[in-house]
Amino acid sequence: MNKKLLLILSFFAFSTIAGKAQELHVVDDNLDKLVLACSIEGPAMVSLDLKHQLGLNQEQFSKVEKIVAEKFEQLKAAESKFVFEPDLLQHEKSEINYKTEKALNAILTAKQMHAYLELAGRLDSKFLTDKSEQE
Repeated sequence: MNKKLLLILSFFAFSTIAGKAQELHVVDDNLDKLVLACSIEGPAMVSLDLKHQLGLNQEQFSKVEKIVAEKFEQLKAAESKFVFEPDLLQHEKSEINYKTEKALNAILTAKQMHAYLELAGRLDSKFLTDKSEQE
C-alpha cells in the first residue's frame, strides 16, 4: 500500500514539475532572432553570443572576437591535419582550448571567465586560474 501511494505521489509530483517546465520561456529568444536575422555564422556568431552572455564591453568584445576567430582557424587546421588520427585531433583540440582560455583569462573578469567556462562546459576542469582565486 505504501509503495503504491509513494509511486502515485512521485508520478503526480513529476508530472506537475514537467508541466511547469513547458510554461517556461527561453530567455535568449531575442538574441536568437537577432542572430538569425543577421544570418551570421561561425566565429562572428560565437563572438556575438559571448558578448551578450558575458556582458562584454566594446574593448573586450574586439579582443574576444579576434581570439575566437583564431580558435576557429586553428580548429579547422587541426581537423584537416589529423583527419585520420582522432586521438591526436582530440589532443590538439585540448591544446587549442587551453590556449584560448588562457588568452581569454587575460581579458575577462573572474566572473566573466567563470561564466565562459560554464558555457563551454568546462567549469569542472582544472583551468580555474589564479585570477579566479584573487577576486
